[in-house]
Amino acid sequence: MLKLKDETKPKNDMLKKMWLIIACTLILLIPLGLTKSLISERDGYRYEAEEKIEKAWSGAQKIHPPVLTIDDGKDRGTPAIQNYKVEVKMHTEIRKKGIFKVPVYTAEIVQSGSFKAKKTIPPNPKQTLSLTATDPRGYIETPVVKIGKSSEYIPFANSSEHMKLGGLKDIPFEIKYKLRGINTLKVVPTGLTTEVKINGNWKNPDFDGDFLPVKKSVDKNGFHAEWTIPDSAMTELSENPTCSVSLLLPVDNYSMAYKAVKYGFLFISLTFLALFLFELLGSRPVHPVQYVMVGLVMCMFYLLLLSMSEFIGFGTAYFVSSVVIISIITIYTHEVLTKRQNPRFTLLLCAMLVFLYLFLYILLLLQDFSLIVGSFGTLLILTLAMYATRNVEWYKPENKDTSL
Repeated sequence: MLKLKDETKPKNDMLKKMWLIIACTLILLIPLGLTKSLISERDGYRYEAEEKIEKAWSGAQKIHPPVLTIDDGKDRGTPAIQNYKVEVKMHTEIRKKGIFKVPVYTAEIVQSGSFKAKKTIPPNPKQTLSLTATDPRGYIETPVVKIGKSSEYIPFANSSEHMKLGGLKDIPFEIKYKLRGINTLKVVPTGLTTEVKINGNWKNPDFDGDFLPVKKSVDKNGFHAEWTIPDSAMTELSENPTCSVSLLLPVDNYSMAYKAVKYGFLFISLTFLALFLFELLGSRPVHPVQYVMVGLVMCMFYLLLLSMSEFIGFGTAYFVSSVVIISIITIYTHEVLTKRQNPRFTLLLCAMLVFLYLFLYILLLLQDFSLIVGSFGTLLILTLAMYATRNVEWYKPENKDTSL
């Protein structure tokens, strides 16, 4: 009896391999997640170091306007300030706690203006002039004040005894002192008009708060910023609006490393895709264990980047880490995966890794444009992968022998 068996069955080996590769990629999410936790932990240590430096130095400071209280026996009031001016010269430096760096400052502050009383002040009233600092530990010398009819500066602690305000309605004042702080300096505006000028030798300032400066400049010698704030600009704001300067470190290695890890899954997937294309277009299979080993080496990139960036610059740490990882994967591919028989693929894989890590570094630097650049870059890579596999027959028919 003659039996012909001409059915064909699709060969699903490659489909099974794809599922294995996906499983290997998902497994590598575990070390990536652990790396993210480690970055958060190290960042927490930095905040602990910052708190210790703050405890010994001083906290972030907010410069409040002075308050004059006058009691003539009949009325008690606090005259409003007119034409309020604040000039600040910040001398910044880096303090270290272990391996962590924190910017601190010593500010030379001059506050001036005039108090506007509702009526002429009678002789010998009860008067009090108060000055508030967010962290009084920051005073490194006693403030001095020149107020009213006084032509000399007197210690602020004794100002109430020596203020000569009788017969005045407009009371000019000028206060000088030095104040230490950490990271941020804020100024609270008041009166009909507030003019603030802040100069410093820090090269990476951030101007925030409720008002942005009307003039600013930043160069290699430091920064200069000016604010002009009328009373009408503060009517709809909450209590104690501020203009402020924050001292940012040039590169926050922890936030940069955390952003880099977010692209880890994409990088591993694209590298696995390149290895899978090698299997399709070549003749040598790649074992799932080899996929995992390559993926683990790629995960080590972020650990190297984190650890070295704590001691050297982020850019240098990124360069060294990427060179080490690319070299290991290239040598492993040449010696183990291709058995030195396909140097062309080794060079292509090396070039792809160089492109990927250069692409990631550009994304980290762009910040505002990282999403659009990353989207088009990833689309380009996938398009190239589709082009490379345009002639691949994903289902290869397997013909069975005819039996009699």
